[in-house]
Amino acid sequence: MNGRGIKDKTICGIMGAKYFLTPALYYFYYVREDIFMEFRTKGVCSSKIIVELDGDTIRRVEFVGGCSGNTQGVAKLAQGMKVQDAIARLEGIRCGVRPTSCPDQLAQALKKAAAQNA
Repeated sequence: MNGRGIKDKTICGIMGAKYFLTPALYYFYYVREDIFMEFRTKGVCSSKIIVELDGDTIRRVEFVGGCSGNTQGVAKLAQGMKVQDAIARLEGIRCGVRPTSCPDQLAQALKKAAAQNA
């Protein structure tokens, strides 16, 4: 036991950093059926989408880059939705003459995350 009262520690890598987790936090991060994923976008202003799922429900979405107001709005609207519902609503949306958009890229990210969860 160390000076902080932590008897058992687990080292894990999250996004390239190392953290020490107590057994309770280990359960929170790894035993629950959460999926955390970063998706590199293609053909849009945002460079990356971070998606966190709780089973088949979207817990959190974060866009890196892009039109701040629009991406924040899409992210907030997607929170709490079922993955398949969000994919159905967002897939195929275009941004001007581009063949894709940030919402369409979110649909692609959700498809990839759902496939990993299956």
